[in-house]
Amino acid sequence: MKEGYLQKKIAEFSEKLQDFNHRLNMAETEFDRYQTDLGNFKELLKKLKHIEEFQQNSVDRLSREGKRLIDDQITRLKENAEKEIVKQIDIHSKTMQKILKQLKEDEGLFKSSLEDLDSFRDDIYFYKEFQRLFILKLINKGILNNRELSEIELRAKKRVKSKKDE
Repeated sequence: MKEGYLQKKIAEFSEKLQDFNHRLNMAETEFDRYQTDLGNFKELLKKLKHIEEFQQNSVDRLSREGKRLIDDQITRLKENAEKEIVKQIDIHSKTMQKILKQLKEDEGLFKSSLEDLDSFRDDIYFYKEFQRLFILKLINKGILNNRELSEIELRAKKRVKSKKDE
């Protein structure tokens, strides 16, 4: 039984050894392939380095050219902007002068309207005071009593309200 067991273990070990040898052969093949690829990569790296140098030179040249074009464009835009700004300032200046003139005219109208309103206010105060004194005189002489005064006030309020609603 020990012998069968040992033979079985030796057979398993042999299989594992063969499997390991097979894997080792595959790894060596892959290693050779990697070395070949590495040689190819070295060539590619050299080509890539040349491409990068060409790219850098192109970028530098394009950068200088672009900077020059941008500077030229900025100069032209500044000149055009200055002309447009001066033109717009002239237009707005003329418009503001017209508005200022109109405001001065309106100020005169507002002042005269304010004077008229002050005059109307003074007249209203006068008539209100006159009416109050007149009604007091009528009540004192007995021509008008408190109930009639209340009716007159009520009628006046209704008329004022109806005038506002129109």
